[in-house]
Amino acid sequence: MVNPREMLDIIELIFYVPALIISIFVSARHGFGRQLGWIFLCILSIIRLVGAVTGIASIRNPSEGLFEATFITNSAGLSPLLLAMLGMLKRVHDGMPIGKGFSPRLFNSIHLPTMAALVLAIIGGTKSFNPDIDTQNTGRMLIKVAVVLFLVVLIVLAMIALVTFSKIGHVVHGERKLVFAAVLSLPFLFVRILYSIIAAFSSPNSKVFSLVSDTKTVVAVQALMATAEEFVVATIYLLTGLLTPVIARSQVRRQGPEGYQVPSNQGRVVYHAEDSHSMMRMNRRD
Repeated sequence: MVNPREMLDIIELIFYVPALIISIFVSARHGFGRQLGWIFLCILSIIRLVGAVTGIASIRNPSEGLFEATFITNSAGLSPLLLAMLGMLKRVHDGMPIGKGFSPRLFNSIHLPTMAALVLAIIGGTKSFNPDIDTQNTGRMLIKVAVVLFLVVLIVLAMIALVTFSKIGHVVHGERKLVFAAVLSLPFLFVRILYSIIAAFSSPNSKVFSLVSDTKTVVAVQALMATAEEFVVATIYLLTGLLTPVIARSQVRRQGPEGYQVPSNQGRVVYHAEDSHSMMRMNRRD
């Protein structure tokens, strides 16, 4: 008989197999550069697939290594989603007229604490399964620090997304979907991180918030507050990646007063953020 946690793992397999295929296509379409954000959807899909496989295996053939792998992958899902949003917002601001968008340095500075939180979550998850009580306590403390960092990063990204939305008139027309996607995903991400915070600060023996227990209540709460939110956010981002026009990054010369500029001797599409009647023009050498 399939228990609740095994059923949740099977559902994740069903979702993330096609999600991985689509994310690879979207990443190839827009470019695999980390600053574009799409590559992190591939990473999320791989992490979740590994977690689902190890989760099912740990139920069929219980072992400390499988439990540890499952716990760590379950703890690492927030980072790719935050980095995906970070990449999308950076792309939007790269195309905004000078003086209207945020500096690339801001986005680079946000990347560092996000990666630090991911590392802390992985180390904390590893230490949580150590037989030494003090090491376990250290692991739980690291996980708490990680989720707080994730919360701070999400708050900053939410502020950037909302400010960008307020300046939507300066955003390249074809990239406004990225702004809408970022804003639309915020409620789901806040619910997702709320689950992580409650789980991190709850008792290890909690009967409601746990990443390892297989009781119906625990699995149902995780499914509603974590898994479903990740499904929704990943779907929003993938659909946005499919619908957003591709920008030939190799052709971008500089960020000019009106947005993206390309060399005049290339037959490429030129995007302008403030010309709603002529969003695409062919710039050819006479």
